[in-house]
Amino acid sequence: MKHHDLDFPVVDAHIHFMNKNTQAQAAKIWSRGNPALIEEDKKRRNRHAARLNNPPWEFPDLSGSELAVKWQAELDENGISRGVFLCLVPESSDFCEFIRQGQSRFWGFTTVDPLDQQAVARLEERMQHGGFLGLKLFPALQRFYVHDEKAYPLYALAERKGWPIIFHMGLTLAYFADVRYTNPLDLQPVGRDFPKLNIIVPHFGTGYLQEALFLAYHCANVHFDTSSSNIWLKYLPYPLSLKQIFEKFLSLVGPERIIFGTDSSYFPRGYRTQILNEQLEILGQLGLTHEELKNILGGNIMRLLKQEQLKIHD
Repeated sequence: MKHHDLDFPVVDAHIHFMNKNTQAQAAKIWSRGNPALIEEDKKRRNRHAARLNNPPWEFPDLSGSELAVKWQAELDENGISRGVFLCLVPESSDFCEFIRQGQSRFWGFTTVDPLDQQAVARLEERMQHGGFLGLKLFPALQRFYVHDEKAYPLYALAERKGWPIIFHMGLTLAYFADVRYTNPLDLQPVGRDFPKLNIIVPHFGTGYLQEALFLAYHCANVHFDTSSSNIWLKYLPYPLSLKQIFEKFLSLVGPERIIFGTDSSYFPRGYRTQILNEQLEILGQLGLTHEELKNILGGNIMRLLKQEQLKIHD
């Protein structure tokens, strides 16, 4: 199955906004100003890129408006109608500009420090920006336990406003990470206490396969996105294919809680066409109905974001 064979729009629900300015800010925040950690993070990313035969990580010295032009071209070339873009730098003017210039093709997920006393006020302010439709939290980088009740007022606001939250749980490429905060099962109290909050766990739980499935069993409001190379499969103590992962989640979670994404991020790599094609091929082999395919490849994230159905050439 190829994207040009589809008679419905495809939405990529997991793309990172990265330019030189925001990534310098992010590295300073996450490393807590330690230049040695910043250097080790760069080395780690480029070793990983080499293993995948990808170009080295580079962050273009472009404004939000200039980067918007590049990403619109990438989406056009790959037949992607809309992209959900994530930025892990609070108060990023470049990201705000990027979303504004996205001509409604970009939907933004913002972030805040969940333990900041001003987190709720900051998120309320961000909700006034028309391009922001959700919240991204990264416990291993922000160094908090997701079940810490200090974060509950933030979750309550998101639930009340109908904003989904993406929680990156599991492994991460970032050298700055503290993996004590990464177990997906930590989200069970959150899903229980906020039953109307739509929670998204990316990358099928990023290595915590059993924990992610146990979480799905307990919380019907948890969704999973398919993004990234899913290289964590290589680190499991038993052989498992990406197709088997799709089959397992379709069987136990259901197609209405699976969301397509690629985890595209930096240039010069650009859009991760290989991941798009691999996942389309797998989905084409699984005997899904037309409606199930349509939902996984765009309908589910549009429903969570309360966006109207798109036309294929919209």
